Amino acid sequence: MATTVDVDPRSSAILEGIAAHVTPQQFETWFRPLTLEFVPPDEIRIAVPNRFHQVWIERRYQAVVADAVRQLAGVTPRLVFAVNEALGAHLAPVGAEEQDEFPAEAEIEADGGGIDAADAVSQILNPDYTFENFVVGPSNNFCHAAAKAVAEQPGETYNPLFIHGNSGLGKTHLLQALCHLLEARHQKVMYLSCEDFTNHFINAIESGSLESFRWRYRHADVLAIDDVHFLAEKERTQEEFFHTFNSLYNQQKQIILSSDRHPKDIADLEERLVSRFKWGLVIRLDAPPLETRIAIVKKKARMRGVDLGDMAAHYIGEHVKENVRELEGAVNRVIYLARLGGREFDMDLLREALADLMPARMKSGPGLSDVLRVVADRFGIRATEIQSRKQTKSVVYPRQVCMYLARMCTQSSLEEIGAHFGGRDHTTVHYGIRKVEKMVAHDQDLKRVVDDLFGALTGHGR
Repeated sequence: MATTVDVDPRSSAILEGIAAHVTPQQFETWFRPLTLEFVPPDEIRIAVPNRFHQVWIERRYQAVVADAVRQLAGVTPRLVFAVNEALGAHLAPVGAEEQDEFPAEAEIEADGGGIDAADAVSQILNPDYTFENFVVGPSNNFCHAAAKAVAEQPGETYNPLFIHGNSGLGKTHLLQALCHLLEARHQKVMYLSCEDFTNHFINAIESGSLESFRWRYRHADVLAIDDVHFLAEKERTQEEFFHTFNSLYNQQKQIILSSDRHPKDIADLEERLVSRFKWGLVIRLDAPPLETRIAIVKKKARMRGVDLGDMAAHYIGEHVKENVRELEGAVNRVIYLARLGGREFDMDLLREALADLMPARMKSGPGLSDVLRVVADRFGIRATEIQSRKQTKSVVYPRQVCMYLARMCTQSSLEEIGAHFGGRDHTTVHYGIRKVEKMVAHDQDLKRVVDDLFGALTGHGR
């Protein structure tokens, strides 16, 4: 018997929320003709006329849709697309400005998969990385205040804004939070990693499309580049970035940069770039103190619909001190073990979940190669396929499961996980982990698969 879907009446209100955050032309072009359904608890089903339309919404308006749903329903939505060619007859014509950036057919995979991050001009922002979800404390309050100041007067206050600090302290979160806010204020934002900027430049040289490359980057209102230290030793990319920087700066467009070190400490970086990076404000993120770590633990747990309680939050904050990313990983492991065995957040569970984070941590746990082997065997594909650049669904799905389990079962950083599974950056890894998290919460078949794999790797099976 077919299952009847109970469509929530808030769907039209979500469209109204979207309309409030885009221009009338954008709404008429991309949203007015579409069928949009909110299916509780957190699924948005969007019927689109073609894959081009889908990619454009995913690339440019995903954050707008997510914000509208969060304001109305209080949840972060999962976007599910279906192509309905009949909708094409009711579409408004694409405006000239957006038509120049409409995705080329070559960017759309024939099998319906996503766009490779290396081909996308601007990465999709993580909906969780907002100012509302950023926990402010003494280690980051100046960075937070500087970012908010830039949001109020982009291109005028602190340009460029250069945030530096060790890995996992929240640089990417702040950059994306600022981009979210500026996008909501109708700024044309381009956010990507420095590695992607470099790859785009190389591809433009090889394809003879440098003019198109330059036009795209030099006509943004905001350019946000993560991990700009990746420019080190890349002379031609530095040259191109220098001219892009100058063009945007002279137009009073906002430039936002992050790095794991101060500009003067980036090896083999041209002095003229070092000088320009210091024109605005260079500010450092430090490791959070205990009180901030506890607040972060509670925030991360609440975002997953869990109240850990003061004892558990204090225990995690006291024993995980390196960075915010490790705190998040610890919260994930505690919650996962509790759900796996139907257990309370007591001291036995906490000690078990965080055993390998203690000073005398055991070294015998599973490694990234173990995760790769177990997942590849379960899905019946070669390990080398998971580590390749393939973007077909049959490979992307196991790869994201690998990333999720690697975060749960090992103490590898997001960068280490990304490097092991095909040279992905930490933003891509984080996206994959969050996607599997959401799927596990709503797909019992997938949950059983992940539970079995988790048990095989850790010995904590049912």
